[in-house]
Amino acid sequence: MDLLTFHGVNTLTEAHVEEVTSNVIIIVSKALGRKELDADTIVLAVGMKAREGLYKTLADKIVHLYMLGDCREPRNITGAILDGYERDGTIKSDNDISGYAALY
Repeated sequence: MDLLTFHGVNTLTEAHVEEVTSNVIIIVSKALGRKELDADTIVLAVGMKAREGLYKTLADKIVHLYMLGDCREPRNITGAILDGYERDGTIKSDNDISGYAALY
């Protein structure tokens, strides 16, 4: 966040977006109430949560099923690459890769 502030980027947390037009965003927040803000760029960042539902549904149907990347745990791209790297030997050690699945 320090770099964003340094470069003059305004951030607003705990706000609900009510409407977005070509140059205005209308938000509702506890701190500001309902407010129209001029904006040329809007970045929406929302919480991330691992979603294991599909994995749990398929786990007893697919023998070699792996949870990788954000499916396992929301992180940055390095974590997703590491997941794939760690599973690579397991998946490629068998010449017949049919029946393998990875959820990202």
